[in-house]
Amino acid sequence: MTLTRSFIAVALSVCVVLLWMTAEMAFASAITTFADKPFTDVPASHPSYDAIEYLRTHKILKGDYTSGKFYPTNRLRRNEVVQLMTNEFLLSTRDNSCTNGMGTGSVLFTDVPMDDPLAVDICNAKMNDLIHGYPDGYFRPTRPVTFVEAAKIVSRVIRISQPQENPRDQRWYAVYVMALSEANAIPPTIHRLNQPITRAELAEMIYRLKADVTNRPSAHWDALNR
Repeated sequence: MTLTRSFIAVALSVCVVLLWMTAEMAFASAITTFADKPFTDVPASHPSYDAIEYLRTHKILKGDYTSGKFYPTNRLRRNEVVQLMTNEFLLSTRDNSCTNGMGTGSVLFTDVPMDDPLAVDICNAKMNDLIHGYPDGYFRPTRPVTFVEAAKIVSRVIRISQPQENPRDQRWYAVYVMALSEANAIPPTIHRLNQPITRAELAEMIYRLKADVTNRPSAHWDALNR
């Protein structure tokens, strides 16, 4: 009886994981086309409407072609951030032939083969020193991105001036977060440095820096660093 219950519990756990993975893959495959009109789930009253519209009209943000939705509260994965930040509108050094010189069977990371749909984006991010793999050689493209990780990539791509490193604070992310703080580019919904970042929050950060918007409510380094 105990073995039967254990087997059922394991089987249910496997089913839940498989359903979650299927949903994640379906969502990722749906976010494939640039939207020609405002997203249906981002009304004009949305706090990040201006930011999302700015990036949509510059063909940076993609939506769900089946429903016209953007899913602003969804957490961003590593591969999604790379795809956004290596867009030609943001990354002036983008090279669409980035992977051409790599031989058959080559890999960018252990889990990113050359036939990966985002191989060119990931290659550009790697060559521009925006991303690094883990010590085991993996990139883990579907892992959620934290605010400090996004802060580093956004700061490097948009090349905002950074304060000099504080010799008493050697944390790798400090200069990036301080730079965003000084530019009023941290959405007020960011409350923790290691907080997973959403699609709307990244759009807000990019918009404020790219369009030089400095008059919106912002979180700041001093509060986040407590």
